[in-house]
Amino acid sequence: MMTCREELIRSAKYDIVNDLDGRWETLIEAETLSIKEEAAVAPIYQRANPFWLTPEIKGLRVLPFGRSYDLRQVYISAQ
Repeated sequence: MMTCREELIRSAKYDIVNDLDGRWETLIEAETLSIKEEAAVAPIYQRANPFWLTPEIKGLRVLPFGRSYDLRQVYISAQ
């Protein structure tokens, strides 16, 4: 039998995978439940990836999870 936290994670993984905001909120809710109820698993590290972006670069999306960047619509403007 799955716990509520496991159901939220499964939902984020399979049901709402294309809804970025909904998925993010669902994963935050699952993490909150983990910390409040179990507290055995807690995030202790978050990767940082600083970079310098010039104003000429347009269309770059920095993603909150998974791969770091979406380069499909990146272009350089002749500012």
